[in-house]
Amino acid sequence: MSMRTLFLSAAIAATLLGARAHAQSEDESPIDLPMLRDDAVVVQPLEYDKTLPSAPVATIDGVTLTQADLLKELLTANLQTISNTLLMTKMVDLELEREDMKVADSAVEAELADMLPRMAPGKTLDELLATGIYSRSYLERIARMNAGWKQLFWKAKNIPEESRADQANQLLMQLFVNEVKNRYQLALRGQEPAPPAGSVAALNTIVRGKRVSYVVSTAEAIEFLVGLLRPATILQGQNTLVDNALVRRALEAAGASVSDTEVEAWVKAQHEKYPPPFTWETILRIKGTTPDGERNRWRNVQAWKRSNGIQIGNDELETFRSENEDYFRSRHVKVSHILISTADPITGLPLPADQCKEAEERAATVARLAQEGVDFSKLAQRFSDDTSTATAGGNMQQPIKKWGGGYDPDFQKAAYAMKKGEISSPVKSQFGYHVILCNEVSEPTRREINWNDARYAEWILEEYETKKMEAWLEGLRAKAKIELVGPEELFKLKKAEFPKREDG
Repeated sequence: MSMRTLFLSAAIAATLLGARAHAQSEDESPIDLPMLRDDAVVVQPLEYDKTLPSAPVATIDGVTLTQADLLKELLTANLQTISNTLLMTKMVDLELEREDMKVADSAVEAELADMLPRMAPGKTLDELLATGIYSRSYLERIARMNAGWKQLFWKAKNIPEESRADQANQLLMQLFVNEVKNRYQLALRGQEPAPPAGSVAALNTIVRGKRVSYVVSTAEAIEFLVGLLRPATILQGQNTLVDNALVRRALEAAGASVSDTEVEAWVKAQHEKYPPPFTWETILRIKGTTPDGERNRWRNVQAWKRSNGIQIGNDELETFRSENEDYFRSRHVKVSHILISTADPITGLPLPADQCKEAEERAATVARLAQEGVDFSKLAQRFSDDTSTATAGGNMQQPIKKWGGGYDPDFQKAAYAMKKGEISSPVKSQFGYHVILCNEVSEPTRREINWNDARYAEWILEEYETKKMEAWLEGLRAKAKIELVGPEELFKLKKAEFPKREDG
């Protein structure tokens, strides 16, 4: 289990190779994709099958939201991840065909074995499949893709078997994948060229003199997404669906809107503002969020402003900055922690009450031992359920600031308030109980700062708008009568049947 939240399962998270649009030269391009005029990104609405399941998942003041609404919300929240993953699975198939190679079943099984500890610590594959959360076909698709890329890389770069596990070669494989992408014309929603109207993404290439095109439809994307969603992710999606429905209602009441085209134009501006090597995606990873998460945040900020006619003055920003001087002067702490989990490692859902009580008691014992002088690192290695930090003695490499970083708010608030050398009592978060050791406190910088400099001014404005938007959204929730369908009914979405389609 990792402390930093990922919306999708580790199976998908492990495949994020950051597909970006690359165009072949004109004489190699298999088809002409529509290029947009005047450098404008005109985003066509997605088209959905009318037979999506219609069972209710929530009501807001008597208005029903359905499973179809939830599926669309989940796809939107993970659109870039799903688009990239499906394009990559198709791309690796075409590259294997180009090289006359095949992925052996044994290689797929090896990849599944490698994925298993991240998805279901301590479980066998059969035990994982028995939960019904993942199907073998979806997991095998991810595993086959990973194995295929490895085999292509090893062959292309002549990597001997004894060197294939080297970390340096893992990094070189990322560069190799980027080289391969140059053989393709990728069409991603919101970029130029755009995929066919209503679809999610597309690619075009030439394999052995044959022109090949592949379009990711919303039907394929949703079916693939549902096959990999954890129950905890579905619950999170239910809450996000309600929030975004409240935002849309507020916009409609004000006669305002925020279009997909505007959102994607903003995304394009972020990409241009942060060129390689320190790209926008790199910044978002540090912040603990995703491109799709940032799309939703920016959309909601604009909704708050437009539905309330907000005009932000310099005095407001100056007051906000001075009240949060520690944050803007980069005060941070570095900590180690021991997590005693209260969440099921497979579903992400809370454990039964008796097991949560046992976890609380275990955390109290660990905290007492640490405070009595038992080596914190050894305690973390023995007891922590955070697999991403336990082997390093609980050390969390990323500094913790007042906001951001993708951490649970309760954990972050407690860690940020600690003094160097202090060991906390158990701190409850959505993940469980944490015992925290503060290793270092970096006090705010005292150097002179020109807060009017564009970099600082934009940063202060973004944080101000985000905090105000979040408070506004909390107010919308408080005023609405919201009824949520219980988890048992909600999770039937995992068994939804989708119309069969012809493979293109």
